[in-house]
Amino acid sequence: MDKRQDLELVYFFGRIIASYSHEIRNVLAVINETTGLMNDLLTYVYKDQSEKRDKLINLLVSVTGQLQRGEELSTCLNTFAHAPDKAENRIDVTYYLDTLVKLSTKIAARRNLELQVKEKKKKLFLNTSPIEFLATVFSAVDCCFLIAGDRATIILDPEQQQEGMTISCKCSETEPSSVAEMEESITSSDAWEKLNLFLERTNCSVTLDLNSNQMQLSFAKSACSKASQT
Repeated sequence: MDKRQDLELVYFFGRIIASYSHEIRNVLAVINETTGLMNDLLTYVYKDQSEKRDKLINLLVSVTGQLQRGEELSTCLNTFAHAPDKAENRIDVTYYLDTLVKLSTKIAARRNLELQVKEKKKKLFLNTSPIEFLATVFSAVDCCFLIAGDRATIILDPEQQQEGMTISCKCSETEPSSVAEMEESITSSDAWEKLNLFLERTNCSVTLDLNSNQMQLSFAKSACSKASQT
């Protein structure tokens, strides 16, 4: 399968997910409207405060909270689905990292780990292929999974540089292994192989600093390979 066929499959995948995420949001919107009407009805039926009314209102509050979470996840899914739309685009790095973290929360939780993005006072931008940027960062996180200790937090810390952008992936705790053992665990893994594939496609390099429990991705100003632009 050649590169064009690969791209067409990715675009097809993205279009279907985008369509599906819109349908999910439509369903959530109807449920949200219905819970609002139910809350109004409860207020009308139970004019005076009562234990039964409070229990029903608490149930609606719980449903509303889950609705907000569902809307947030569907928005992230929609962002992910549209990521293949352009070969290169000026992206808000923190927003895309937040999206990746929210969509990867379950993957991290299965390993008893947590993902976070370090807060920034201002927006950070990078010219890159959105889908390849997400794949590169996720592959780096996947490598960090291999050395992270139980209940550790992996923090993604983006920094604007004169020559582009760096993103540090730091583990709060690592397994009780030597630096050499951790390096071997990472560099012999499938995750490392995938990471290096995406590094070539995004004009990015990686530096392992296992004494500090981290790895750093360095993206050039235009982090998009010539192959992606053709």
